Amino acid sequence: MPRRSGTAGPVTMRDIADAVGTSVSTVSYALGDHATGARLAPATVAEIRATAQRLGWRANAAARQIRRGRFGAVAVVLRSDHQADHLPPALLAGVMRHLESVGLRLLLAHLPAISGPAQPTLLNELAADGLLIGSHGALPRPIADMVTSLRLPVVWLNDRHDQADCVMPDELGAGRLAAQILVEHGHRRLAYAHFSWSRASAADLAAAHFSILERPRGYQEAATAPIRRFILAEGAESTSLEAAVVAARARLSAPDRPTGIFCYSPADVEPLMIAARDLGLSVPRDLALLCCGNAQVRCLGMAYDTLLIPDAEQAEHAVRLLTDRLADPGRASRHIVLPHTRCPGGTLSPPHA
Repeated sequence: MPRRSGTAGPVTMRDIADAVGTSVSTVSYALGDHATGARLAPATVAEIRATAQRLGWRANAAARQIRRGRFGAVAVVLRSDHQADHLPPALLAGVMRHLESVGLRLLLAHLPAISGPAQPTLLNELAADGLLIGSHGALPRPIADMVTSLRLPVVWLNDRHDQADCVMPDELGAGRLAAQILVEHGHRRLAYAHFSWSRASAADLAAAHFSILERPRGYQEAATAPIRRFILAEGAESTSLEAAVVAARARLSAPDRPTGIFCYSPADVEPLMIAARDLGLSVPRDLALLCCGNAQVRCLGMAYDTLLIPDAEQAEHAVRLLTDRLADPGRASRHIVLPHTRCPGGTLSPPHA
C-alpha cells in the first residue's frame, strides 16, 4: 500500500506500517537497534527495512537520545583564534577512529577567542556526552571557569591540567632526548632555535603552550655545556622566513658557530638550512639539525631528523580516558604523559673534524 497521497512532512512509522500492511509497533521493533528473529521473522524485518528505505524514512535521533539518556557523541572543542585551534590531522583522525570503535560520533565546536554572552549557550547546548578540549595555550579565565563548571566529562588534549583528565606529550623529555642525541653524536657546541618566539614577552610565554618553555628547558638540563639561542636580530620588523634566515646567517658565520642545533619545529629548521647553504656549510657534515614535529618534513631535498609528537597515541588515550569517565564519573583524574618517537632523517651526523 503506497504512502497516503497529500501527506506532508517526513515519513513516519505509520506510513511504513500502512505500506507493509502491519502495525506501528511491529515497524518500531523491526527498525530498532536490536531487532532479531526471536520476535519477528527475518523476512518481515527485511521487508519493513526495505520499505523504510524506499520511502525515505529517517530515525528520530532526538527521540532515541531521550530514551537512552545519551547523545552518542563527543565534542572536540577548539579555540576559534588562529594558532590556538591547531589539532594535527593524525590526532584528529585518531580521535575519530577510536570514537567510532566504541560507538560514538565526533562533533567539532569552536570556543570564541574572547569571553561573551554566547559562551554559556554554546557550551551548555552542545549535544555531546563529553568534551575533548584542545588548545595551543592557556584558555582565557572565563572560558576555563565555564568548562570547569559543566557537568560533563572533560579530557584536555595536548594540554596539562592539574585537576582534570589530560593527555600530553613529554615536552621536557623531548628536550632532554634532543641533547642526548646530539651529545652522543659528538657535538659540544650546541644551540637552540625558535625564531618566532625568540623575543616573546613574559606574559606571552605564560599564556603559550607549555612546550615553548619545556623543550628548551629539558634541552639545557641534559646538555653538557650552556646552550646558545638563535634569535631574531634586534630591530627585525617581522618573524618572517626572510628575517629568520638573516638571523641564522649572522650566527652561523661566527667563528665559534654551533655544530648541533635543536629546533622547536620544522619551521625553525628551514631558515637554518637556507643560511647554511648560502654560507657554503654542509648539512649534516658541518651543521647537525634536529627538531620536534607532527610529521617528518623535507627541505632542499633532505628529510629532517625529527622527534615525532605522539599524536596517534594521544588520541587513543584521550578517548579511553573519556569513555572511562563516562562509565565512572566519580573516579580520580588521570594524567597521561607520552614520549616523542625518534624518526631518523638526513640532517644529523657527528661534527666534521
